[in-house]
Amino acid sequence: MDDSSKFEKLIEDPVPRNCPDCSGIMVFKGGGSYVCEDCGYEFLTEFGRLKRYIYENGPKNAFELSIATGVSRKTIQEYVRDGRLEAVAETATYELQPHLGEPGGEEPA
Repeated sequence: MDDSSKFEKLIEDPVPRNCPDCSGIMVFKGGGSYVCEDCGYEFLTEFGRLKRYIYENGPKNAFELSIATGVSRKTIQEYVRDGRLEAVAETATYELQPHLGEPGGEEPA
């Protein structure tokens, strides 16, 4: 992903610095999750929404992920190209699941 694409991505999916509920400080918790230190409000980036959905519902194809999370298929394809998601062949179709080797990634509890 070139620098201009990264900048456009930040504009499309801004990360909050302050909590929209209480104005507390938002802290990065990994995997696209930011949590308010004061009230516990959680903000998920597009990647965080994908990761959470896949952990809760299992691997899905890009179309199903897009419908369920509101993340565009184009963005999902970018995550696959960047290695943040990987295509796995468990059946005759390819499905996506989080790549656990991502920086800041962690195994689900």
